[in-house]
Amino acid sequence: MKELKRKQAEFPFEDYWMYLEYSKGIKRYRVCLHHKTNKQRKKMSYARYLLSTKLGRELEKHEHVDHIDGNPLNDTIDNLQILSIVENNRKYIKQSGRALVTTRLNCPSCLKEFEQSIHLVTWKRNKGQKIYCSRKCCLDQTSRKSISLEIQQEIYKLHQVDRLSSYAIAERLHIARNTVMKYWK
Repeated sequence: MKELKRKQAEFPFEDYWMYLEYSKGIKRYRVCLHHKTNKQRKKMSYARYLLSTKLGRELEKHEHVDHIDGNPLNDTIDNLQILSIVENNRKYIKQSGRALVTTRLNCPSCLKEFEQSIHLVTWKRNKGQKIYCSRKCCLDQTSRKSISLEIQQEIYKLHQVDRLSSYAIAERLHIARNTVMKYWK
């Protein structure tokens, strides 16, 4: 990556120095922000930085910056828009010519009807996982469930003796990775 000269970052990043760099790996411009007084650093796409400065606020994690014309190197402010993750994924699928096939489901936690990609539904069902309408419902259901002593011991054994990763243990026992992390020490 070739770094350019240090510049004063614009509002809302006025406490940072800004370095603009081109990443060959992802073929996009990136901004590296270095705080002036402490050693805090932030990295983001140049498009995200531009839209944040235009709006005068940092963008939320759920706000994705989309290039309207589909060219990731065209970072002109008129070519940028904020989309949700779902909207951005739908746009990508539509542009790539793939068909998005969805199915209607009922959430096992709140019983609300929702729509989900058939590919995700198939993948989760093959792993023996339930499909929830939101992360909140998933966490509500999994946090209510207590784990038996046998499963706790199995997690410990798989980690300490068999040296499996938390991902492998979660997949093998059909439980959430966070649950594995909670009990594996």
